[in-house]
Amino acid sequence: MTREALAPLVAHHGALGDTVHLTAMLQALAHRWGRPCDLLAGLESAPRLLAGLDAVGEVRTLGTRRRPYLTSPRQWGLVDWLRERPASPCYVVERWRHPVAPWSDRTRLEWLLARAGIPAGHLVTTEARPRGGLEHAVDYQLRLARLDPVDFHDCALRESSSTTPLPRLTVSPAELAACREWLSGQGWRGEPLILLQTEARRGSKRGRWPRERWVSLIRSLLEDQPGARIRLMGVPAEQPSTVALARAVSGPRVRDVAGDLPLRRLLALLALGHSLVSLDTGPAHVAAALGCPVVVLAGTADPRRNRPLGPENRIQVVTAWGDGEWPESGTHWFAEHSVEAIPTGAVLDAWRRLEN
Repeated sequence: MTREALAPLVAHHGALGDTVHLTAMLQALAHRWGRPCDLLAGLESAPRLLAGLDAVGEVRTLGTRRRPYLTSPRQWGLVDWLRERPASPCYVVERWRHPVAPWSDRTRLEWLLARAGIPAGHLVTTEARPRGGLEHAVDYQLRLARLDPVDFHDCALRESSSTTPLPRLTVSPAELAACREWLSGQGWRGEPLILLQTEARRGSKRGRWPRERWVSLIRSLLEDQPGARIRLMGVPAEQPSTVALARAVSGPRVRDVAGDLPLRRLLALLALGHSLVSLDTGPAHVAAALGCPVVVLAGTADPRRNRPLGPENRIQVVTAWGDGEWPESGTHWFAEHSVEAIPTGAVLDAWRRLEN
């Protein structure tokens, strides 16, 4: 095949943070193949999350992977769309493999691609090229992006860039202006905004930080930044906890905004934020991709494999262990690490390092 600009297809199944990580791969592929990537995404909010990115073309979403194909008009439409696309390289990126049926070793994405008639020679898959034990998700995906499918060998328009892309999101001036107006309705007058993500939707007990430590941290942050305002973020289901935390602190400089953050407003708020202190959950990855300084309280996921990525002096990961105490594998990390064991002082010290 000849060298020409092609729109790569990326088929990806992952959560919010996984999809943020994917943006580095999308940039690398768009550079190599000369056109923005089309994306078949498992994350329902992917079109809104990735809006405005030059490396992203058309985005289609899978919906629930549990719904059988025969009863899913959305999946029928996806197959039609895949059949109509011009032939192009396809990269299948899945963090977890869930077979489409007990008698099949294909995932839902792989099954849909096969149903649409996309040949195996058009694919680069995570199944064929496994991830290293402590390889970060972004490094792994960039490694995949440097590969060619068999049927497109040596057809890329350009070599891989000498500059390694980082995850990236973008917010429009209009979205920033709308967020400033929303904040001004709460009495905000441009003071530094320290943002807190205190809940994680998939959090077990080992993934939660005690409320009394959040209260202590908030009071220390306000002492360190006398002019700052604190906003407690979250989704509607997390609001009972964030409301209770705001009441426990009991001060006019702390406000709960959980439940009032549609996705694009969340992005704008993080772009305006002075800093974010967060459990290891999706908004921490979003903040890092927007350039907001972040302190992450590591949970059961090994940060060597999945930490938010951004400029090094803007990302601080706090763990319950010293550097020399980290286990040799992510499996041991998952089994042994608990965010509950992280002291308040360690989080505050990490936040202060952001200031420097």
